Amino acid sequence: MSSRKYLSGAEKRKLKQQKENEAKNHPTIFKFLKPENDAKSNVTTHSSFNSDTMIENLETEIQVNNLDINSLNNYETELKLVANNSVSTNNVLMSSSNKIEISKDPGLWPETIDRFFREECIKLGSVFFQNRNKEYPASKRLFNSQNRFLSDNLFDRKMYNGDIITRKWLIYSESVGTVFCFPCKLFPLDSKLKSSFSKSGFNDWKHADELVSSHENSIEHKNAVRILELISQFDPFLKEHILKYSNQGTGNPSYLSKTICEELIQLMGKKVLKTIIEEIHIAKYYSLIVDSTPDCSHIDQLSIVFRYVYLGEVKERFVHFIPINSHKGKSLFDVNNFLISHNLTLENCRGQSFDNAANMSGKYEGLQAHIKQKNPFAQFVPCAGHSLNLIGVSATESCQEAINFFSYLQKLYNFFSSSPRRWTVLITNLSPNDNQKLLRLKSLSLTRWCCHFESVRALFINYDNILNCLENINNDTEEKFDVRREAKSIMKKFIKFETAFMCVLWQTILERFNKVSEKLQKPGLDLLSGCDLIRSLRQFIFHERNNYEKYDNLTQTVSTKIIDVGKRKQRRCENQTILCGKKKFQVDTFFVIIDKLISELDRRLNSYNLFLSQFKFLVNFKTDNDPDIDSLNNCIQFYHNDLNDNLKTEISHFYHYIKTVSSDIDNCGAIAKLLYERQLIDIFPNVYIALRLYLTIPLTNCEAERSFSKLALIKNRLRSTQIEDRLNALTIMSIENDICKKLSFHDVLDTFASCKSRKKYFK
Repeated sequence: MSSRKYLSGAEKRKLKQQKENEAKNHPTIFKFLKPENDAKSNVTTHSSFNSDTMIENLETEIQVNNLDINSLNNYETELKLVANNSVSTNNVLMSSSNKIEISKDPGLWPETIDRFFREECIKLGSVFFQNRNKEYPASKRLFNSQNRFLSDNLFDRKMYNGDIITRKWLIYSESVGTVFCFPCKLFPLDSKLKSSFSKSGFNDWKHADELVSSHENSIEHKNAVRILELISQFDPFLKEHILKYSNQGTGNPSYLSKTICEELIQLMGKKVLKTIIEEIHIAKYYSLIVDSTPDCSHIDQLSIVFRYVYLGEVKERFVHFIPINSHKGKSLFDVNNFLISHNLTLENCRGQSFDNAANMSGKYEGLQAHIKQKNPFAQFVPCAGHSLNLIGVSATESCQEAINFFSYLQKLYNFFSSSPRRWTVLITNLSPNDNQKLLRLKSLSLTRWCCHFESVRALFINYDNILNCLENINNDTEEKFDVRREAKSIMKKFIKFETAFMCVLWQTILERFNKVSEKLQKPGLDLLSGCDLIRSLRQFIFHERNNYEKYDNLTQTVSTKIIDVGKRKQRRCENQTILCGKKKFQVDTFFVIIDKLISELDRRLNSYNLFLSQFKFLVNFKTDNDPDIDSLNNCIQFYHNDLNDNLKTEISHFYHYIKTVSSDIDNCGAIAKLLYERQLIDIFPNVYIALRLYLTIPLTNCEAERSFSKLALIKNRLRSTQIEDRLNALTIMSIENDICKKLSFHDVLDTFASCKSRKKYFK
């Protein structure tokens, strides 16, 4: 008779019944959750961990890490060492406390190893069981009519640089003539996955070098479990969970696998995103803040941030990264697909803020143009931070002396930073500032203008010290000739009056620019308050135009080595009025830089005049007795779908009311919060709507750029292949951690449990 090639009906029914019995015995995820009173006790226990306990645990781990680190994944959770005295007799060791007999020969160990046996073996260490000799007669094996033996060299590992490292994890059995892996023998995997190093012993001496090297470099357990076990040392709840449910074999879920962790990350990220979307629906009006950057895997990530007023407070929330393939405005308009997928209508968008690039801010083909075609109320606001940078770039390129100065400054940084020795000489000669902080030279950046300020500031404070460093290097006969020549060349440039004057001037200007830029980047700053800062900066620059003598006098105090312009030989021409010396420098350099700054500031401020003409009546409540009628009418006329003429009477009443409250109310954000907290929205409904419209309009897109910092941390060179869903989930939980901390994730667990449920419901 031919053998049956398929299962019989009885065998199939038996197998089905067996699977049903296993499914009934599966614990649910709620079995692993503790009631609130237990959670409180866990917190108390967790707080009792101190540094001594942590060091003690790490010392114990280090002792075992001399063995095969990849095979010790169960060590932290199962090992509980106790101070037991042990007595050794020949090859058998007797534990006096637990009365356990431990053979020095691993081949004689019991097939099933319990926890106490492991503890005593680890206390002795792997070297005790290594049984290393020059000859191993019991290891004799016959391969193709040739006898082969274990070589003593197998216990040593030769590195690429020639170093010899002992394989302390490799132990020899004299009874069976094979070698074992000490940690794998003590902490074996599932029986189906056991290797010969942990089961019967390894004896393939012909391929010993290759297979032993392969085993010690293998990754037998996932990193996720290792991380959980390390955390469990300092988390009592997780430690107890791992001790109870990990490594129990097939049919006993522990919810610790990498796949489960990834699913929980996805659900938690969606929960945070859902909360933000719900806030936007409640707020109704919102503005879009968008910017893009390439990540470490060279994928352009478009960051989407929403600004809105929720419960009287201004919020700027990151929501998503979208991978893009093109930088054209039409392609960037894919952001609308994200809005549609989350039931957000573009009709409620009241503002958009991007950088000044043409693909973003272009009037015809830029992203802002495509959004305005769909919604004309979504007013575009150029990022004020980028605008200040562009003003600075324009001014530094306005005349030759300004170009030369920053070129010299970059060359000075390159000279010192290219050599650790020269950099050390520089640092040791620098003096700290008023806050006892050592300011150092920095490389210049076209996008981060704070680097310009910090580098100019460092030069200004230590001008004389830096000249002394250059002079010392020039006079050092031990230095190379090229280095000495370069130091002399740089020193000649920095002892010129023009260079020192540029240092004093730009230190003053960039300090003010840097302060204003830092304030503009603060989240929650309203539009016209930021415009007032820029306008005040313009007035400051205009006032400095008449202070040439002040900068001239300050230049003389920077260093005693400065060569004054007046001491140089001047050319004379007949019948011509030619400016020379300091007067020429004042006209051709100082005035040019100042006038360029003023003209660029005026041009950038014109972009915000439209908003001043619409919302001036909201921001002048402290100085004016009555609201500005023109801006009030313009606001009602433009936002005719949101406001009506009742705003005129409400705002008049509101002006009288606001003067009776605390004087601490000095901005529109505080007013909106006051109306919400004091439940005055029903009295001033149109005023509250106007405040929400105004506060929703962003001044900068800095929040989108901040998300790039998290992007670099989460998607780095070690995690460059992670999927977009995981990236977005981790990023939104990291950036919006205040929401993440307040949320209750019980419904996340309910969702997870329902997805994993094996129950079937029939009607």
